[in-house]
Amino acid sequence: TGLWKRVVEVFAPARVVEFFATSDGQAVLANVSGAKVGSKGRPLPGSGEIALAAYDPEDDLILEDERGFVRRAEPNEVGVLLAHPRGPVDPTASVKRGVFAPADTWVSSEYLFRRDDDGDYWLVDSRGTLVHSPLGVVYASPVNDAISRLSAVDLAVTYGVDADGQHLAVTALALR
Repeated sequence: TGLWKRVVEVFAPARVVEFFATSDGQAVLANVSGAKVGSKGRPLPGSGEIALAAYDPEDDLILEDERGFVRRAEPNEVGVLLAHPRGPVDPTASVKRGVFAPADTWVSSEYLFRRDDDGDYWLVDSRGTLVHSPLGVVYASPVNDAISRLSAVDLAVTYGVDADGQHLAVTALALR
């Protein structure tokens, strides 16, 4: 978000268009309006169907509904981004069956997002890089986005470190 802000300021009237796509192209998001700095946007028209599976970050579990299927994440709730495949599926992909209905097929991106009340998607982290600190789960992307908005910061990277028997979130900065 900091780089986005600087590009718009330095190169006005330039606009930033942000995209997110899984490596297999099953899920594609685009923020073409630029109205929400840092948002990955909404599903690109013509791209596949996506959904957010409700997720418990403390126990690394996808949550079920009362019928035993995966519960869809509510607005502003963190969930795992799933894509309904539109053609051949990468054999190394994390394929899930019987997700929202019997015999349906979805591919897990393993990325965690939240969808705001307007339907825009915001990346919060990936399942494998969550930091489980003594104060709770730390999502790296929102921390990096917030810190990178400071004019003195060029780059911010947040990660977990073990120190004195605790797992802590640390943010490294490169200053401008």
